[in-house]
Amino acid sequence: MAVLRRKLFFVLVLFFLYIFCSCTSAPMGEEMKIVPPKNMSTPLQGKWEIVKCMSQEEGLIEKVEKDSWLNKYAQFKDSFAQVGNYSWDNVSYKIRVVDAHEYFLFKFKEPINKLGINGREIYVITLSADGNFLFEFVKVDENKVLADIDGEIYCLEKISDNVDENIISKVNSNKQQAIEEESKDEIIRTGLLLGIRTPEKTDSSDEGENYKYSYRTMWIAAENSKLHPVLEADGIYLPRKNGFWSIGLSRVQFDGIEEDILTSVSISSKSKVDKEKNEKDIISNYGANNEGLFTFSDFWSDKKGVLYKTIQFVGNDFICIETYGKGYYKDTKKEWQERKLMTIPVDNISRREGVKISDIAGENGTLAMETSINNLLSTSNVKKIKPIDIIDNERSFSLFRKTGHWVFKGRINFQPDDAIPFIDFNINLIPPADLVAYDTLHVKWTNIKDKVPRALDAYTSPNKDIAVVLTGNELLVYLINGDNLSDTPVKKLSLKEGDTVVMAEWARGSYMEKWENSFKKNNIIRNVD
Repeated sequence: MAVLRRKLFFVLVLFFLYIFCSCTSAPMGEEMKIVPPKNMSTPLQGKWEIVKCMSQEEGLIEKVEKDSWLNKYAQFKDSFAQVGNYSWDNVSYKIRVVDAHEYFLFKFKEPINKLGINGREIYVITLSADGNFLFEFVKVDENKVLADIDGEIYCLEKISDNVDENIISKVNSNKQQAIEEESKDEIIRTGLLLGIRTPEKTDSSDEGENYKYSYRTMWIAAENSKLHPVLEADGIYLPRKNGFWSIGLSRVQFDGIEEDILTSVSISSKSKVDKEKNEKDIISNYGANNEGLFTFSDFWSDKKGVLYKTIQFVGNDFICIETYGKGYYKDTKKEWQERKLMTIPVDNISRREGVKISDIAGENGTLAMETSINNLLSTSNVKKIKPIDIIDNERSFSLFRKTGHWVFKGRINFQPDDAIPFIDFNINLIPPADLVAYDTLHVKWTNIKDKVPRALDAYTSPNKDIAVVLTGNELLVYLINGDNLSDTPVKKLSLKEGDTVVMAEWARGSYMEKWENSFKKNNIIRNVD
């Protein structure tokens, strides 16, 4: 009988443990909530009309003047999407639940009561095609959504659960095209956002090591091989899968410390002034403690000195930098120095430690890095030098340009008292899509050198219509004729001494117009002659 009671007690304990565990779960942040679909239909299924425009420049007040997007339609079904005159047949949707107040204050700097939103949580639906960001919709209710288009907030109202099937039949597979386009000749649109780094010698520069750099972005676009005016703006204007971002770098000085601070700001398209204010706020608030006193990070807890950063490459999700630091330790007065390569996420641009090459390229990245390091250490001139940390070297890599392609380079850092502080080496590895979205030369490098003997670098468009060739002091735009460049460049632009490209992002089709409009809307632009 006692045995039976013990068994019954054991079964009851298991039963209550099961009930208890089934009723509890770990808390989850607002941004990370998984949203189970109510059905398998498209999140925005149906036909919508664009009925209202609210200007961000005017604080989300309804615009009364005529707008090119008003009274047009948006339609969604499966992987098909149409917004205004443009359509895509390979669209993917990403849904997330966010806090309504936080979302609108962060993205648009406006309270939600102006938009008729009452709930605490909202659905945000992001549309992309071929890895390119298209639009972001906010679902107010089942029959009303908001969209950010060309820097304005548009209200869409649902008019049907069905779409016009004849519209879908007009879409040419995998290509964006104007639905109302009557011409049979395809319009080839190409755009290039080119990020450029320029050295600026300062009073503290010595032996070329302490240069301060400025950054600018150039916009080069062509329609049916006819160039648009070339434009440029300060800073790096980066297109990402979730919209456009501004990448900046500012030098901060305080109490014997000097450091370059990287910033990455999502562009809400509210205004050019607002974008600049966001970047300045990040710098002015950098390191502020609870008492409001300015202080640097833990990196400087035991040392004084300088820490400069140089951007080597900017991509959709990652940025590669080189650091140059030197100074002394507070307690011992002993000197310290560093010269590192790092690759860091754009979404966490302030981190002190770079990602490992395996985080981006997997096991192939680790093997390629180890092989290159072993080959380097086996050479006679460095075999007696002891590296600081072989394991840490997996984080020491960056992308550089070489004969028209982005290539991996690694760095081995040695002990401070060694005659050789570091050695760079090539890594035999093709950069994956997480780093470089497009890196193809449609004209052979030998053909480019035959046409432009002074060529140092070149970029060719995915449309195979234009090529951008850089020499030591010029940027040349050529048309592409088959496997060769045109006889003469269609545009010649002067470059500043030491100019280096750190970003090259191509847009095609309707993306070209979206990028150009966004670039003009969110930057103080200059025409480049």
